[in-house]
Amino acid sequence: MMDKSSVLDLVGEIYEAAYRPEHWVSVIQQLCAALNAKSAGIFCEDYVEKRRTLLAAHGLPALSSYSYRLGLGRYDHAYRVMLEKAEGASSTIIDHQKVKEDHPMYYRLLLKPNDVGYVAGLNIFKNAEWHVGLGIHRSFEANPFSEEDLHLIQLLHPHFQRALKIQRAFQAIKSHNQSMKAALSHLAMGVALVKKDLTIVFLNESAKTILDYHPALGVKDGQLKAWKNEHQLELSEAIEHSIQSESNETKYNARAISLHHSEALAPLSLICGEKSEAPGEVSLVSMQDVALLFISDPETNIRVSADVLKQLYELTPAETKLAIGLLNGLNLGEIAELNGNSVTTLRVQLRSIFDKTGVKRQQELVRLLVMLSVNRSD
Repeated sequence: MMDKSSVLDLVGEIYEAAYRPEHWVSVIQQLCAALNAKSAGIFCEDYVEKRRTLLAAHGLPALSSYSYRLGLGRYDHAYRVMLEKAEGASSTIIDHQKVKEDHPMYYRLLLKPNDVGYVAGLNIFKNAEWHVGLGIHRSFEANPFSEEDLHLIQLLHPHFQRALKIQRAFQAIKSHNQSMKAALSHLAMGVALVKKDLTIVFLNESAKTILDYHPALGVKDGQLKAWKNEHQLELSEAIEHSIQSESNETKYNARAISLHHSEALAPLSLICGEKSEAPGEVSLVSMQDVALLFISDPETNIRVSADVLKQLYELTPAETKLAIGLLNGLNLGEIAELNGNSVTTLRVQLRSIFDKTGVKRQQELVRLLVMLSVNRSD
């Protein structure tokens, strides 16, 4: 039986595996050494994801993992015995002497060839979400599992549970972030996630392209760097205000910034907005201390087909020009100057666009057009 210090060491190893899943193999190895076992494994059947996995194993043949994923474990006598056991109760589920009489085929085909004389089992989880079981094997020549052995296994149960819950939570976060990044990467508009000190956490491909070519804003030492100092200060203040507003759960209105450069025909347009206002799946962003930045260069236009806008919303050519200009970060004054219109005329056209598209705010219109541009780019 392990002493108290050794048990605490093993518990520490279990929690380390929660953060480093590859460490589960070391945990199983140490558990086998402590219990004089030849092999062991943590088996998982996820009812939500509809998949079976061998989370960790030591001493098991490679075929075991493959056959378990195929679902052949369902025909294992040990698996059926485990289904009848309560969660958290350790017990000897296989004793070769008893199995030889009651299940001779199982004894001859599986136990005897693999030298598995005794199996101790523990249902770590057994609920509607998943069934996770620990199986520990001793050879024919070893002694049966004692009450002390089973007590040790049962003592470890809550720690196995917590560690696997932590691991599952981390996996969910990782999957969530991957989904978020994939969504951001497919947006035709430049999108950046930026920390308070302007360190870049993420840039999608459109943002990388814009920052490579527009001289008003670039990347230096992993941070956004504006050409003009006053622009750098303005950008820093907008980012900081966005992060502080989110952490304080106060209302924050998106802030627009135009960055000019003498060698660029048009200014670079930035919108520092609430992450909850991000289009589509981008609203999944939940990273703290990070601001969401939309980057638009009129010379690197986001494309939305005029025919699509006409077909879907019956926009006139003038309304289509206005919509595309707004999508690419221009304000009404800049669009009026480019198209030779008055701002008053554009406001009338904008109200007409709102009526036809069913939106009520300019920000909602841009979001709708961004999603149209994403669909067109797929």
